[in-house]
Amino acid sequence: MDPETGQGRPFSTYVYATQITEVDVDDETGEAGVLRIVAAHDCGAPINPMLVEGQVAGSRPFR
Repeated sequence: MDPETGQGRPFSTYVYATQITEVDVDDETGEAGVLRIVAAHDCGAPINPMLVEGQVAGSRPFR
């Protein structure tokens, strides 16, 4: 949507997903490290599973 003219086609999307991150924090130094990341996405029956994996991962590399 163009803020100056008000022209455009705004639309909403709904994502049914959640992410949880487990971290370890050193009480003395405050240093934090990621132990585990878990993501759950309800995407129905994917037509192209590889495309779904790419959308879920985003720019994060697979490990």
